[in-house]
Amino acid sequence: MKRTPLMFVFAAALAASIACAEEPALPTGAALRERVRSEMREMPSLLRCYTFDDLEAEGLTFVSGLAKGSFDAAPGRWAEQKAVALDRGWLQAAAAEIPDKGFTVACWFRHHGMGGLTDHKGRRAYYTGGIVAVGSGWWNGWRLSVTPKSGAASFGIGRDKVGAAQASCRNGVEPNQWHHLAATWDRRHINLYLDGHLRAETPYDGAYTRSHPRYPLRIGEVGYGLGTLKLDVAELAIFGEALPPETIARLANPTAAQAKAIIACLMRGDRAAKAGVEHEQQARSEYRKVLALDASENPFVLGNYHAIARLRIANSLRREGKFDDARREAATLASNEAAQLHYRARAMLLAGDTFRDERQYAKAREAYGQMEKFFTGRHENFRV
Repeated sequence: MKRTPLMFVFAAALAASIACAEEPALPTGAALRERVRSEMREMPSLLRCYTFDDLEAEGLTFVSGLAKGSFDAAPGRWAEQKAVALDRGWLQAAAAEIPDKGFTVACWFRHHGMGGLTDHKGRRAYYTGGIVAVGSGWWNGWRLSVTPKSGAASFGIGRDKVGAAQASCRNGVEPNQWHHLAATWDRRHINLYLDGHLRAETPYDGAYTRSHPRYPLRIGEVGYGLGTLKLDVAELAIFGEALPPETIARLANPTAAQAKAIIACLMRGDRAAKAGVEHEQQARSEYRKVLALDASENPFVLGNYHAIARLRIANSLRREGKFDDARREAATLASNEAAQLHYRARAMLLAGDTFRDERQYAKAREAYGQMEKFFTGRHENFRV
């Protein structure tokens, strides 16, 4: 086909656009979380934010209670996050005033089962433990609680004489795992969110009954018919408004934008690869940005993206005829015990394909045979 001047202009423009499309490194999980924290701290409705970095500066004091309990520092959900470990006793601060337009309470927590307060007068009496409360949470104020046996979570707003109006989810709270729990009240509905998802909703347009000043905000052992949890708590915040669902989801999953950035990065690499063999190196530079991310924070999701990027790099090298480099990339993925088996299988096949490209058919058959032995050794279903 005869090439016209217009085709050369178009090809040059495409190459220039690809060359200018180089993007900076992908955002790390830590950077995205700090961005969300900064946005949260700037929200006008934020009444309290406890990060447990400096209890005195945050206005928190520990009360050991009748059982002479204690608390310890604990690692948070992420490396840069701090938490407190509680059982008997509680951290307390002055109760936050709830404005007329409602409020939100949100926190990161995990439990390790019921704690030291489960019995009353020698008999098992408590199956639910408190996380945080103001007042009793039954006759006044509010409270968040968890029932470890069923995995239920509940948020209640106290009502004088009749007891709390509650929103409860029946399951979903797993032991020894971090969860984000949030509750909102807009003076019409009580909503309960677990890990960013709305799990319960209860109509309530009644009054808010303030607690007595001597019953402040308490984290840990909250009393009033609740036992204690072996509890870790991190980043507890109270807002003077009912936050919308999208904001709750962002607080619960601050790194959600990372997946979109990864997909965009892979697509940029794919566009560069399709533009011609002279752009393969640029394609690989995009794919390697994905490999630069620390997969340990989210092994399943980021681990899968790592495997996808590694396969794309190996295929790019194969298209350039750099077969030894392609096989090294494939071998890295094939030997990765943390990678899913179907990605490892594709890497093993790719290694055989590179030998076939070089017309080294004996080595290709050997590579395919190794893959067959690997899978039939692990899964009898692969045997034909």
